[in-house]
Amino acid sequence: MRRVVGPGSEWEQLSAANRRRLDVRVMAVAKELRQTYDMARVRAERPDEARMLDALADGGATGLAKALGAGMVLPALALLGVSLGDGTSEAR
Repeated sequence: MRRVVGPGSEWEQLSAANRRRLDVRVMAVAKELRQTYDMARVRAERPDEARMLDALADGGATGLAKALGAGMVLPALALLGVSLGDGTSEAR
């Protein structure tokens, strides 16, 4: 997880504009997933995944980085794939 959004990650190397652009896309996909999933069940069975999805939906990758920096325990980020090129995103 730290390699994705933690200190020394590629995330830190991105420009502020690219971070904002990715955050918008990540938030959109995470919000879709929250609407699709049975969140009551996810919160009961996998609270770590629910917290990660909430962090992504509420703040994008920046929110995830802040959560990680605050010591939140998060599952491995294998949830989202985001494309920089054409503005599309897809869950992988």
